[in-house]
Parts: sequence; structure tokens; C-alpha cells
Amino acid sequence: LLLPANSYHLNIMRERMIMKEIDSDISEDHLKLSEELAVLTKQRKKNDVDAGFTLIELLMVIAILGVLTILVVPSFNRLVLKARIGRAVAEIRTVEKDILAKMIDSNALPNSLNDIGRGALLDPWGNPYQYLNIANGGAPRQDTFFGDLNTDFDLYSLGPDGLTQQVITDANGLDDIVRATDGSWVGMGKNF
Repeated sequence: LLLPANSYHLNIMRERMIMKEIDSDISEDHLKLSEELAVLTKQRKKNDVDAGFTLIELLMVIAILGVLTILVVPSFNRLVLKARIGRAVAEIRTVEKDILAKMIDSNALPNSLNDIGRGALLDPWGNPYQYLNIANGGAPRQDTFFGDLNTDFDLYSLGPDGLTQQVITDANGLDDIVRATDGSWVGMGKNF
């Protein structure tokens, strides 16, 4: 079947018109996509600029963190001190039991903490515990009114400052952790 020449030309013209419409649609779609991409790129750039913090915001955060640090550090230090004091009290009680056990076994107090295997024991501040057998002629520690803290033996920690005095209420003795009244009390010198 052959088409007359006019219909052949008509078909070609129709095909060309369809092709032009398709090209036009593709061009319009491409133009719309290009415009949308341009808008999205501008928005992204704007968001990237807005995504960071300003200097004022950073300074405010640093100031808030500084204030929180100032408030928290002293509380934390008090808790650490309280825990160390508690550990020193517990260790003094343990050493006291070892000393009393040695006294029961040998009918005499040990001359030093080395005699009960506790000579190398350090308090929470890294100082050796102090022991004095009063029966061997040592001068016992004293309270505010110069009364002896113990009649059997003295056992104490030098405390946070690592210093001590004969009288526990003197400046360097206030923070010592002491055994007093022959073991019925153990705590900080300033609290006795």
C-alpha cells in the first residue's frame, strides 16, 4: 500500500510537529528544573551561613559553662574531702583493731605500725599514719584544755595539709584525723 504523496508529507509534518512539541516540553522541563535547582542552591547557601554560631552565642555558652564550673568545683572538692576523711576514719579503725589484737596476743602494745604489718600504710593524702605507744614514754596528743586524747596509744592521720601539732586545736592539728578517748571517737581534730 502506497500512500499518496500528500498524505506522506502530512505524516512527516505531523511527526515533525510532535517532535517540536516534545523538544519544547523537554526545554520547558529543563528550564523549570534549572530554576528550581538555582532556588535550592540559594536556600542551601543561606542555610549554611545560618547554621553556625555567632561569636556572641559562643561567648554566652562559655560564660554559662564558667559559672557552672565555679558552682560545681567547690561542691565536688567538699565531696572528695568528705570521702577521704571517711576512708581515713575506716583505716584508723582497722589499724586500731590490729593493734588491740597484737596487745591481746603479746600482752603489750606494738612499738610501731611495722610490728603489725601496717608500717607502709598511707593515709588518703599519701602520708604514713602516725602511731605512738604512750606506755613507752611518748607524749600523747592533747585537746584544747591540754588533756590527753588517749591513755593507751595515739593513732592519727596528718590530714590534708600533712602537718600536725601536739594540741589538736592548734592551726596545723585541726585537719588531722585522730583517734581519741581510747578509741571511743575517731574524726577530724576540729570536730573533737
